[in-house]
Amino acid sequence: MAEIKSTLDLIMEKTKGLTLSPKEKEEIRREEWLKKARGLIQKFLDDRTDLGKVQDELFDREKPLEWKNLLKRELINGLDPEGDNEKRFQLLGEFLQIPLENFLKILEAFNQRINQEKVRQTDHLIKQLTGKGVSGAAVIPNLERDPSWKRYYDQEKQACKEKLVGL
Repeated sequence: MAEIKSTLDLIMEKTKGLTLSPKEKEEIRREEWLKKARGLIQKFLDDRTDLGKVQDELFDREKPLEWKNLLKRELINGLDPEGDNEKRFQLLGEFLQIPLENFLKILEAFNQRINQEKVRQTDHLIKQLTGKGVSGAAVIPNLERDPSWKRYYDQEKQACKEKLVGL
């Protein structure tokens, strides 16, 4: 009687002689480590674990060759120019010993540019409304709905993120 083979048996037969190259093994190790790092970072950001546990779980395992660059990129990509970056800065300083002054300067410069442009754009919108006969103390333009403001803000935010990643 003929034996019925499972899909797994068929796959195992076909891949019997195949092995992974060292480069492929390193790529798999890199991806697994990065997934674990992302999960641990998110747990830390969500206050579901502390710094010590993140350090234990992340660094007790076998690390890929370029783990510092991977971790740096992951932490910096998550920085939000207008958000609370305190915990990400804590991880950057603690695990990578990266001085935070340059990050803070870039974020401060971004916020100054945004605040200055908000004032300028708001004044411009008020002048436009006044020209249309809408004026008074209760008139507050909705800057968030102005397409030119959105374009400016998105461009500035993207430029800020690129500067942060470049550090």
